[in-house]
Amino acid sequence: MPLIGVVADELITSPFATEIIRGLDGAARTSELAVFAMTLSGRRDVASVIEEVRRFRPRAIAFAAMYHKVVALPEEFVGTVGVMINCRAANDRVTSLVPDETGAAYEITSYLIDAGRRNIVFINLPGLLANCARRVFARR
Repeated sequence: MPLIGVVADELITSPFATEIIRGLDGAARTSELAVFAMTLSGRRDVASVIEEVRRFRPRAIAFAAMYHKVVALPEEFVGTVGVMINCRAANDRVTSLVPDETGAAYEITSYLIDAGRRNIVFINLPGLLANCARRVFARR
């Protein structure tokens, strides 16, 4: 079965990684492809991990990041990596799939205002702190 290789920049450790990989895997399976991921971390640089992925001779390679950021993709791999997921290449020469955070914020805020809400707060906290904040606000 043909493969799609994913270079995962800390993605595997994030809470929403499952959804990204599940979506990619679902789309790949409809085209009779399989997905495998290799993590970029520690002393391993982008070039060495992409070379490692290439040894499996995948049909395509994707680069996925834990959060939306700019990635310094070595110039020699611009044609090798087919898509950047949740990030973009510094030279903007690779197709990128990134969330529309501004559009989402606008839609959510509009929905709340239309529902009569006036005291709207956005809190972006790591897991444990967010759970504590939810409990505090739930008591009010």
